[in-house]
Amino acid sequence: VNPSIDEKLASAERFDSYMSKIKNEILSELEYKVFALEVYGYTTARIAEILSVTAKVVDNTKYRAHKKVRKYFEEHPED
Repeated sequence: VNPSIDEKLASAERFDSYMSKIKNEILSELEYKVFALEVYGYTTARIAEILSVTAKVVDNTKYRAHKKVRKYFEEHPED
């Protein structure tokens, strides 16, 4: 079953809302940049290149970001 355009738009709006909340309330600036680039499909190596950091920094940052986001949504399931 293909979702209707309204369902697709609602899903996109929820995604934008989640990303805004993640950016403004949950993650540091670096964590958000890494998280967002990962969401959009960039590899660890490419994220490191874009942000001029090492792959190890990206990996550590991804770990922290995922942990914070997971914790937030576990504590706020209504969001």
